Amino acid sequence: MTNRLCFLLLVMICHSVWVWAMPVGALKEHAITLPGTPKYPADFKHFDYVNPNAPKGGEFSESVQGNFNNLNPYSINGDHAAMSSLLYDKLMHFSIDEPYSAYGLIAESVERARDSSWVIFNLRQNARFHDGKPVTARDVAFSYNILTSKGDLIYKVNFTGVESVEILSPYRILFRFKAPGNRKLPFLLASLPVLPEHYWSAGNKDFSKTTLDIPVGSGPYRMKTVKPGREIVYTRDPDYWGKDLPVNHGRFNFDQLRFEYINLSIAELDALKSGASNFLTEMVARTWHTAYDIPAVRQGDIIKERIRVKSNIGMNAFMFNTRRPPLDNRKVREALILLFDFEWINKHLMFGEYTRNDSYFVNTDMAARGLPSSAEIKLLKPYFGQLASEVLTKEYQPPKTDGSGNNRKNIAKAIELLKAEGWELDQGKMIHQKTGQPMELKILNQIPQMGPSLNSYKKSLDQAGVQLTIQTLDTHQIVHHTQKLDYDLINWGFGHAMSPGKEMLDGFGCETPGRSHQS
Repeated sequence: MTNRLCFLLLVMICHSVWVWAMPVGALKEHAITLPGTPKYPADFKHFDYVNPNAPKGGEFSESVQGNFNNLNPYSINGDHAAMSSLLYDKLMHFSIDEPYSAYGLIAESVERARDSSWVIFNLRQNARFHDGKPVTARDVAFSYNILTSKGDLIYKVNFTGVESVEILSPYRILFRFKAPGNRKLPFLLASLPVLPEHYWSAGNKDFSKTTLDIPVGSGPYRMKTVKPGREIVYTRDPDYWGKDLPVNHGRFNFDQLRFEYINLSIAELDALKSGASNFLTEMVARTWHTAYDIPAVRQGDIIKERIRVKSNIGMNAFMFNTRRPPLDNRKVREALILLFDFEWINKHLMFGEYTRNDSYFVNTDMAARGLPSSAEIKLLKPYFGQLASEVLTKEYQPPKTDGSGNNRKNIAKAIELLKAEGWELDQGKMIHQKTGQPMELKILNQIPQMGPSLNSYKKSLDQAGVQLTIQTLDTHQIVHHTQKLDYDLINWGFGHAMSPGKEMLDGFGCETPGRSHQS
């Protein structure tokens, strides 16, 4: 065999091995969606919800509570500066007028296996960091590795299904999954922020520690002024590499973003009224109805606008620590729910502004309605022994009252439920028949404005002999108690994805530390 023939044979063998090793059966797309097809075609110009001709300029200013000591928004330590993630672009951008769709940002296109066993991101070759260096697949791989090893725990949790990361070329990267069928993992990876390897690998930088050094990013804004305890200011980058992308048209219009740090929530409203800030999200119904009757509002200098939510933005609830007795008893929890007079509280304390959730996925097509279908019953069958019979026979509705404050019917029903579980009302106290111990509960609260509602609930519990202690703590104290599972109830708010996935296990699974609670 000649040397030339040997060489050609070797080339053919190597080529065959390479082709065999490469993923097959790919779907190459400009966007990914779950489920169905993306709303916007490959040649779309901008999202429908933006004004592509919006003028550029001006300043957006907002007051922020607390302080900051870390300019790295992805570190597990310290207090992160407000909106510091604006410095970084992600692989793809999620539209807000679709349930679950992502379009190319750093990644120009995406390839997915038909069996959802891997995903490839093809990067734009013109993507640049603020120092002019190109964004490459090495940066993506570095970002994945550093975030899952030293970053916020959410990245390690979200990406547990990834088996390996392979750089196929300078602008092409492959993520292989541990098992096929993981349709949501490509979306989680699409939200990966891309950090510059050359910046974080230089010198002795420790990603996990706090830092006030302004980092190198790739996003639409750069940090301009950093004053811990006072303010952080961002300036729009006129040379931003991605300013003409369809996903960015009509966005990032302010020349400057200023976030002023203050200590008390009341100061946020004062800052708006005095003109020190020009934006405030008001979340307290009482304040909305009573604190804005001022000349600036009447004259139109401050625009007061009510925004109706048309999608599910999460929920706020009193969560039970089901690891602790008596809250490990479902009937006891049912009794405690009966004692919460939502209608009276909403009418007299919340100005009728609130709507009670009757499903975890309220305002979506996945909201629980009616009885389980035959297909749902088939899925539930292996768990019949663990489920309450009502799940299969009765549509869930939270208990209701007439809002008069006379909750006798529900109180009587709650007392009967507790009696059936071994409790007895004795001289105004709910006493356990076997242990002789009273039912004494403690609820943790981090929102001072919730005080009146909690006091109303406490009075209802008193009527059933249940003693409730209300403890209002700051955020750090709340985190400390939840990590140690040191609470009975907690006033807890959380959001979730538009499509159910692993976050359900992370939020409610017993294996997740501090998450064993139910509403």
